[in-house]
Amino acid sequence: MRLFSTKVMVCTVAVFVLLTTLFTVVFIMKFSFGAKIGMATLHNIVIERAIYLTIPIAIAYWSIHNMIIHVRHFWTLMASIVLILIGLSAVLYYFYLFYIVVPLFLENPFVD
Repeated sequence: MRLFSTKVMVCTVAVFVLLTTLFTVVFIMKFSFGAKIGMATLHNIVIERAIYLTIPIAIAYWSIHNMIIHVRHFWTLMASIVLILIGLSAVLYYFYLFYIVVPLFLENPFVD
């Protein structure tokens, strides 16, 4: 099996697009409070918030999917997946804290 097979890359891109859309919709529903949402606002939310959260998840999905294909020893596979998920949790905590929570206190992304 190749490391960058077409099936794995298509699945990773699909996960990336779906999660970016999901994070954008959830962010708008959670924090908009009836504000007008224009293209500049949507750009701010997608680029400055949703993509930062989606990139680590897509990379973790890609690496876990490749490990499931290539690693045959059960305990090595499970330990590797747990380490990836712990690292992912730490990265997402950092992104959530410094790229979503702190800017929410400093600026309003719903202003065009």
